[in-house]
Amino acid sequence: MLRGAFEIKRNAVGQFYFVFKDPNNATVAVSQSFLERSYLEVCVSKIRDEAKFASINDLQHPHHLNPLFDISCNESGEYIFMMISITGEIIMYSEGFDQKELCIEKLEIFKRYAQDARIVDLT
Repeated sequence: MLRGAFEIKRNAVGQFYFVFKDPNNATVAVSQSFLERSYLEVCVSKIRDEAKFASINDLQHPHHLNPLFDISCNESGEYIFMMISITGEIIMYSEGFDQKELCIEKLEIFKRYAQDARIVDLT
């Protein structure tokens, strides 16, 4: 069975974050930083609970139902997606993608594999 992974890491100032890898070990998304590991674990739990049924919101045709994934362009002109939880918090951003179709493809991969992705502790 193919599975994605949430790789838990620490940044330079000791805060926790995760990198979501697809089953081919490609980076799909990176979370915000968390002061406490327990906050990160709550975030991963929310993603597992909400990713599968979260709608996809193309900001060119917006609607606002949470949880959802917003697709937009970053400052570099790359397409990204972000996940917004039921409570309206932005809980993660994707990597940047040159093409909108590739961004949507990676988002669908994330939705498919996030629910039962293994946890890899790299702290």
